[in-house]
Amino acid sequence: MLSQVVELIEAKRRFAITSHIRPDGDSLGSSLGLYWLLRALDKDVEVIMRDPVPHAYQQLPGAGDVRVTPSVDPSYHAVFVIECSDITRPGLGDLEKQFVVNIDHHSTTALFGTINWIDSTASAVGEMIYNLCKATGVRVTREIAECVYTALITDTGSFHYSNTTERTFKVASELVRTGVKPAKTAEAVFASYPWSRIELMGHVLSTARRDETGRVACMRQSLEMQQQASASDEDAEPTLHRCSFPTWSALATDDRGRPTSGDPWRRGTSSSRSLS
Repeated sequence: MLSQVVELIEAKRRFAITSHIRPDGDSLGSSLGLYWLLRALDKDVEVIMRDPVPHAYQQLPGAGDVRVTPSVDPSYHAVFVIECSDITRPGLGDLEKQFVVNIDHHSTTALFGTINWIDSTASAVGEMIYNLCKATGVRVTREIAECVYTALITDTGSFHYSNTTERTFKVASELVRTGVKPAKTAEAVFASYPWSRIELMGHVLSTARRDETGRVACMRQSLEMQQQASASDEDAEPTLHRCSFPTWSALATDDRGRPTSGDPWRRGTSSSRSLS
């Protein structure tokens, strides 16, 4: 709960913040927003990740301070785990030995933390970090605002998804008043593609097919396409996100065109955000 998080922050000093492998806008924006919040309280804090910061988020304040590591240092008083469905998602060794604070806005998240703060009414964890600023009395600085705003626009699809609420817009409005430049942030996040990603998107779009109703579409993305485009895993991760149909189904395959293990189908509508 929020009150437990506030009490922990007041009582302890040395913290780490982490999130899932292949971090995205909400995980990084929220992690760095919390980083600046704790620094404002004169806490000893660092952000640690298993994977490097993706190109689209390297402009975030504090992104250069993120430490890439395979495991967690045992000296922290607590580790904040941001937007993870379970304790294995960060991919960090020895994390289960820590005092873990689990912060997420997905109702399906496992309660793996010593403290679990789950708010399924929040549009993004970034919105929760904003609420934490208010609860701790920390002024929302430009650094916090830019990080939290990035979390909001990525997890709401630039305020297109159904998780966008009146409260989301109220938070965004205050962040803009603090100094966030929405156009600049959106360009950095959504319009700064390397050519390899564009080429990969071309391969994927060329496989698009519709069913007889004209309302269900299928696209295929394979490892072979990724290799042909010389695309990195970062380039490949959001490709199907950029393709929107009234109703669609996207099939993930391996390099031989076979469905991948687990559930290879990703489904949704233009107003949903099932694809993640």
